[in-house]
Amino acid sequence: MKALLSERRLFVRDWPALLPVVQAALNGMPANRLGGKTPLTAFTALAGGSQLTSILHPRELVDTLVEWVTQDLQAHLEEVRVALDGLHAEMVDASEKRRRAARERHSLRPGVKLQKFSEGDFVLAATATGRSGNKLALLWRGPKRIVKALNDFTFEVTDIIPPFEVTDIIPPFDVSVRHASRLQLYREAALRSCRNKPYMERVAISWKHCAIAD
Repeated sequence: MKALLSERRLFVRDWPALLPVVQAALNGMPANRLGGKTPLTAFTALAGGSQLTSILHPRELVDTLVEWVTQDLQAHLEEVRVALDGLHAEMVDASEKRRRAARERHSLRPGVKLQKFSEGDFVLAATATGRSGNKLALLWRGPKRIVKALNDFTFEVTDIIPPFEVTDIIPPFDVSVRHASRLQLYREAALRSCRNKPYMERVAISWKHCAIAD
C-alpha cells in the first residue's frame, strides 16, 4: 500500500481510495491452496480478468425484456452452482494431496514421528492442569471428535459427550482448536484391558436411556 501511494504520489490519508484496487488485485491472484484458482473464481465461478474491464467494457448495449432477464439470471445461477460444486471438489482434493505430501515429507525427517489425524477421528485431548506444580502435567479428556483440519498440525475438535456441569465457561459440545501434539487416538481396547488387571478397580458406567453395564 505504501509503495502504491508513493508511486501515485498520494498522501497517506488517501489510502482508502486505493484499498479496492489492492483487494481486486489479491482476489484475482491465483492461490496454491485453491488449486491454482483465484479467490474470485473459487467463490463466484467467474473468470478473473483485468481491472480495466470495469472501465472499458467490451460489450454493447442490448434491448431485452424483464422476463428474459429473469430467465437468464436463473439459468446463470444454476450454472454457477454446478460449477462451484465441481470447483470446490477439485480444490478440496488438491488441498488434501498437498497436506498428504507435506505429512510424508515431515515423517521422513530423522527422529520425527508424526501422528496422522483426519476428520472424523475420535481422539483424547490434553489440557494442562497446573495443579500438581508441574506446568507440563497434562490431563487427557475425551473422547472427542475431529470436525475440521485447519492445517497439517492444527485441528478443530468437539465433545461427543456433554460435560457433567454445563456452565457459561464450559458450554455443551464446545468446539476447540487443538495441536496434534496434544491429541492422541482414542482406543476402546485400552479401556477394556483394565478388566484383565486384578490390581485395578472396575468402574460401573451407565448411559441415559440404556441399561447399566459394567
